[in-house]
Amino acid sequence: MQKYVWAIAGGLLAVSTGCSGAGTTANPSMSMQQQTIVNRGGQSAPAGAWTIEKPLPMPLAGAAAVYDGFNFPVLFGGESAQKHAQRNTLYEGDFFNWTKAPPLLHARSLLAAAWTGGYFGNRLYAIGGIDNGKVVGTLEALNEDKNQRYELPPMPTPRYALGADGNFGSAAIAIGGADSQGNALNTAEAFNAADRTWRELAPMPTARYGLSVVSENGARGLHVVIFAIGGKNASGVLNTVEAYDPKTNRWKTVAPMPTARYFAGAAQSNIPNTPGFIVAGGIDAKGNVLNTVEEYDAVHNTWTTLPPLHIARYQIAAVQDMNGDVLAIGGIDASGKVSDAVEAYNPLSTPAPAR
Repeated sequence: MQKYVWAIAGGLLAVSTGCSGAGTTANPSMSMQQQTIVNRGGQSAPAGAWTIEKPLPMPLAGAAAVYDGFNFPVLFGGESAQKHAQRNTLYEGDFFNWTKAPPLLHARSLLAAAWTGGYFGNRLYAIGGIDNGKVVGTLEALNEDKNQRYELPPMPTPRYALGADGNFGSAAIAIGGADSQGNALNTAEAFNAADRTWRELAPMPTARYGLSVVSENGARGLHVVIFAIGGKNASGVLNTVEAYDPKTNRWKTVAPMPTARYFAGAAQSNIPNTPGFIVAGGIDAKGNVLNTVEEYDAVHNTWTTLPPLHIARYQIAAVQDMNGDVLAIGGIDASGKVSDAVEAYNPLSTPAPAR
């Protein structure tokens, strides 16, 4: 079985997010438009550590990743090292080679990505972000074959460095982020594919941007919830984790992350009998670029430290692929260089801690 990683340079978030690396407020910047796919050969990552994979065709930071519900992780948006060079070149990979693939309608960075399934078919969404220096609420959908794009009604609250998830029927949910003034938001809004309308949800208790957003997989009898992880606001860098229940439209606070961080990547870990997620990289409260990786156990509400990334980075896009490996894609390293690095980690390679 072949395995692919998609990357679309030209739209942003989080899974996760992307803004500037420092400062109390986020910093909008130029974006690019490009789509890329790479074949990793169908093998899971080796046990026990992060492995270096084939790099992106170009350095890319502030992108957003999401699984398409079938076989392919998909990466939306970002910014290259050439910050003022917008691109519409697209790439598709086969056996570690890269060829062209279709672009997004709008070049964006610091947006969010989400997948939905159900009666209206499987769709991938690119939500909000920065378009030529302007904060937007643009909503764009891709069909499951990724060969058609649709522009849909925009999000009521334009924002960037937000998070999103869409594993709840036909609704894509956008959470947090920053407005055009760089103010951290606690806004949560859901797009319903049935009537093509947005509705306001219960606000997140803690306003923040540069957060990571990921859903727990519903194993062990738990119904699916969305987690908002870390981020930053006027009070500083956060280790706060809050869980949203779509069934009740309520939030609750869960165990804080051991390391406060923002602009990290996060993805489901799907360890058997231990639903949860992995958080990798980011920036801490002292401004250090991190390589630390931590895993949340949604059953026991606990955290475990995992092996670190090879390359410390922030504005990482993270996603779980078809084999269950977590991919950490692109970002900005400690020297300020935009990275083309792709690393993979197999959650099954680390035994669950004794209970």
